[in-house]
Amino acid sequence: MWHPTEQTLELFVLGSPSIRRERNRIVSHLEGCQDCRGRVEEITRIYREAESVFTSESLQQMVDPTALVRAAREPVLRDAPDLMPLPERPRTLMQEFRQIVRQNPIVTGFGGLAFMGACAVAAMTLLRTTPGDTNPVICQYNVAENFLEVYSKDDQKLWHKGIWDAERSQNLAVNTGLQATRILDLDRDRRNEVVTVALLKDGDARPRSDVLTIFEANKSVRLSRVLGAPSRYGSRQYDDRFWAIALFPLETPGGSPGLLVSMSHHRSPHLIVRLNAEAERIGEYWHYGHIGSLQPVRIDGEPLELLAAAGIDDAADTAGGSYAMVIILDPRQIVGRTQSHLTPEFGLPPAGAELYYIRLPWTDMEIATGYRGGAHQLTALGEPTLSFDCNTEKLGTGFNYEFDKSMAIRTVRINTGTEAAHKRLREEGKISSELNLEYAENLRRGVLYWDGQSWVPEPTRIRQLPAEASASAQQNP
Repeated sequence: MWHPTEQTLELFVLGSPSIRRERNRIVSHLEGCQDCRGRVEEITRIYREAESVFTSESLQQMVDPTALVRAAREPVLRDAPDLMPLPERPRTLMQEFRQIVRQNPIVTGFGGLAFMGACAVAAMTLLRTTPGDTNPVICQYNVAENFLEVYSKDDQKLWHKGIWDAERSQNLAVNTGLQATRILDLDRDRRNEVVTVALLKDGDARPRSDVLTIFEANKSVRLSRVLGAPSRYGSRQYDDRFWAIALFPLETPGGSPGLLVSMSHHRSPHLIVRLNAEAERIGEYWHYGHIGSLQPVRIDGEPLELLAAAGIDDAADTAGGSYAMVIILDPRQIVGRTQSHLTPEFGLPPAGAELYYIRLPWTDMEIATGYRGGAHQLTALGEPTLSFDCNTEKLGTGFNYEFDKSMAIRTVRINTGTEAAHKRLREEGKISSELNLEYAENLRRGVLYWDGQSWVPEPTRIRQLPAEASASAQQNP
C-alpha cells in the first residue's frame, strides 16, 4: 500500500497548493489507513496548540480554505543551515518544534509549559526576517511554467531557472520524499548554494539526465558535473546514461560537507555517488537492481544517521530470481569504487558501506505467476518501528514489513487489495493457501539477513569478507 510521507501529510494539513493534485488521493488513502489518520490527527493537534499560543496578526491568515489548521505562510528555512549528517533542514513549523526539542531535551519533562516555550522559540526563528536579504533558503517547482524558483527567507523571489521536469521532480518529492534540489552552504561562507540534478533548460535540446549543477546565490553557475559512468555486470554492458533521481547532504564526523547522488539506469544497475563540496568523486556504490526508495534512518548502535535503500535485487533475474530487498548503508563508508555484496559481478571490491542486506520472501502468488515485487517507501510509524511496503504491481498485491530499530522483523501486515488478487488466483487453481494471520506470520519468518557468507533468519550485520568470498555469494537461500 502507498503511504504519503510525513512531509506530505503535514502539507496536507496546511492545505499547501504544492500537493493540490494529490489531495484526493491522500483523502482516499486516509479513509482506509488508520496509521496515517493518526499522524494527521497528531500534526493537526500540534498546529492548533501552536495557534493558541501565537496570536499575532501574521499568524492568522489561512493558507488555503482546504487547510485543516491555520499557518503563517509557506514553510521557511534558516539562512545559515547546519549541515547535519543526512537530515532535511526544518521547513515547517512542526519540524522546527522537533529540532528544538531534540536540541533542548530537558524541556520535555515540563509538559505544556515547555511546549509553549518551545513554540515561542520556534516563532522567533520563523518570524525573523532581514529586509532585502538575497540569500537563498527556499526552492520550489513551478509546474505550470516549468521553472525552478528560488526564494529568500522573507519569501522574496530571487530568481528562477527553466527546467524540463518540474512536475516529475515535484511528484517525486511529494510521493517519496526524494529531493532533486537542495539549498546548502557547501563552502561555509553563510551564503547558500542551490544544488540540483533537475533537467535544466538551456536551449531547445533536452540535456543529459545525470548532471549535477551548483548555482551561486546570485544564479551564476559555480560548476556542472556529468556523473554517469559506463559499467559492466557479468557479460552485460551499460552506457553512461543514468537518470539522477535525488541528492542528499552529507557531513563526515570531521565536519567536511559533501553530497550523495542516487542514480538509476532504467531498472539496473543503480549507482550512488559520494562527492565532496567541490563535487569531486570520493566513492561509488554499485547495485544491480533498482533502488526506488532511499531515505535517512536511525538504528540502534549507530550515532549518526544512515540510509535505508529499498528496491529489487536483480542479480538472478534471468532465472526469475529477482527479490525485494532492504539495505542499510553508512554513506560515509562509500569510498572508492565498490559493489554490493549481493550483486558481485561488477568486478569491484565489496562495499564497506553495507551494514545490513535484508531479503524479503516471495509469496506463493509470486511463485505461481512468475511476477516479482519490490520493496518501496520507508515509513517511520513512531518509535521504534520502521515500515517498508513490498508490492507486486502486476498482481495488485502488497505487504507491509515492520522492523524495530535493531532491524529485527516484528510484524507483516496485509495491504488493501491483496485479498482480491489472492481470491482470484485461488479460483484459478494456481494457489491453495489461506490469506490470514498465519500467512502473514509465514512471511515474517521468511525474512532473511546476509551475514557475509550465507542467509540467516536472525538480524545480522554483514561481516566484511575478502572480495573472493563475496563474489561467490549464492543468490538463493
